[in-house]
Order: sequence, then C-alpha cells, then structure tokens
Amino acid sequence: MLHSEEFDGPPSLHPDLPARSGELGLKRTVLEQALLVLIRAGLAELEADGTGLVYRATERGPAFVDILEAPYVLRLRERAEWAVHQWAPDTDVRATTRSLLAAHPSSCEGHRG
Repeated sequence: MLHSEEFDGPPSLHPDLPARSGELGLKRTVLEQALLVLIRAGLAELEADGTGLVYRATERGPAFVDILEAPYVLRLRERAEWAVHQWAPDTDVRATTRSLLAAHPSSCEGHRG
C-alpha cells in the first residue's frame, strides 16, 4: 500500500529510497506491536482456524477506523481499498505471506511466530 505506484496503482505514499530493502523487517516488528495494541483495545482479535492463526477486526474495529480523519490516514485507506479490490479476490493471503517470508528470511530474524 505504501508503494502502490510500483504496482500500477495510485501514487505511492512513501518515497522510493535506496535503503528500502530493510523496510519489510522493520514493518514486521511495528505490525506485531500494533496488533497487540489493537487486541488490548478490543479493536482486533486473534482466532485459530484449521489453517493457522488469523487476526480479525472486532465489531468495534471499523467504527474506530471511521473516526480517523488525518490526511495520511485517508490516503492510506484509499490505498488499502485499491489493494483489496486489485488482489483480494484472487489471493491466498496465507500462501502469499509464506512466500514473502521465505523470500526475505533476514526480515524474520529474532521473531518468533
């Protein structure tokens, strides 16, 4: 979503920087911490299903997102909607995540799933 222009989408929210290769590992850490905050706030939950663990928004989650009004958040939301419409119908999210992690093993160092 942050580099959507590279995928023939809307203009990217973040610039294309040479050191961007380490971004995936950093974002993974931030995402893990953010998910814990959302769970503690009752905005997300962790469920186990037949294929593994899944994070889901609770009933309160969408209402919280709807009150966010910062310009960056609004642009991020547009990119998220674009990404969902572009890939969600044809994407196996779990398989894609596994392939990303396999392609970038250094981004997973020090993390336990």
